[in-house]
Amino acid sequence: MCRLNCIESCPVCGRRLMVPIALLGLQVQCSHCRGSFRAPEEPTRIRRDNGLQFSLDQRVSLDQRVDELLSSYRASVTAR
Repeated sequence: MCRLNCIESCPVCGRRLMVPIALLGLQVQCSHCRGSFRAPEEPTRIRRDNGLQFSLDQRVSLDQRVDELLSSYRASVTAR
């Protein structure tokens, strides 16, 4: 299973941090300066543990993507 993290900047030191999605909306601590802050309720950037990053405003719903892939597959099968 792929874990998701959001990329946020520490308001104390400015360092970019990887905050696990499960901690959104909760008080977290910067691993660099130990400053504490509340992680945002809704992040703007997400990073998967495999290194892929995506922006929440660019995502396509999973159902839509599955439908697109199935349609593409069916079209390629019938074209043969």
